[in-house]
Amino acid sequence: MRIVFASFLFAMSATAFAETPRIISLGGGITELVCALDACDKIVAVDTSSTFPESLKALPKVGYARNLSVEGIVALKPTMLLLDADAGPPHVIQKLEALKIPITKVNSGSKLEDARVRIKEVAAALGTPDKGEKLLKEFDTKIAKLSSYQNEKVKKRVLFIYARGGKHLMVAGDNTAVSTLLTLMGAQNAIQGIDGFKPLTAEAVAAAKPDVILMTQSGAESIGGRDAVFALPGIKITPAGANKKLFLDSDLELLTIGPRTADVIEAMHTELGLKG
Repeated sequence: MRIVFASFLFAMSATAFAETPRIISLGGGITELVCALDACDKIVAVDTSSTFPESLKALPKVGYARNLSVEGIVALKPTMLLLDADAGPPHVIQKLEALKIPITKVNSGSKLEDARVRIKEVAAALGTPDKGEKLLKEFDTKIAKLSSYQNEKVKKRVLFIYARGGKHLMVAGDNTAVSTLLTLMGAQNAIQGIDGFKPLTAEAVAAAKPDVILMTQSGAESIGGRDAVFALPGIKITPAGANKKLFLDSDLELLTIGPRTADVIEAMHTELGLKG
């Protein structure tokens, strides 16, 4: 079986790919950009984090972007892989590169400038730089309209909890997409002085004194829903816990800065009660 598959891989590397683009997009934010650049019809498969737009549900899935397999990707005969630095595991990416499948590695940062770079990189990979410039201008125009939010004097403290089951609970600090969203909407990240995601502790939550808990819908469901969130260590003694303030949204909207970010921020600004 291994010999047969090895022969198949060799054949893949030795033959030319079809002229019609066959894109496999790995990462929800990257996939959303491909579609925003009018190339959704060129995608033949995505990873499980690629949930927008709805039309993607009908496409084959190649697993989670950080846990890929060579066989599943090669079988779909891609002419291009779009992924970021977190895609893997590394040995799978190395094998795909050895097969001469064109791979474009896209910026994975969490700041506004990183999002701008991503737009340009994906547009360049698709061969549509003009569409990239147009999308970038639209992105900047929408973000600029949010500037008044940052001038508000009273800033609610928002705690983001990342959950994948009760044994995997993290809080978001600086240099995360969440911290960028909170700054843009005129809120304050309740977690200060840490970089990236760190394990949730009762002490950290209590010290953060959040007014609102922010989570992904799937994260809350993974630990048992809203009631389970308020039962997490330290939550009950916070203002958010006492007032049952919890806001849920999709993983893609909370964990990625992209074309819909301004719309997400406007909705959250209202839902979190931040308007004057």
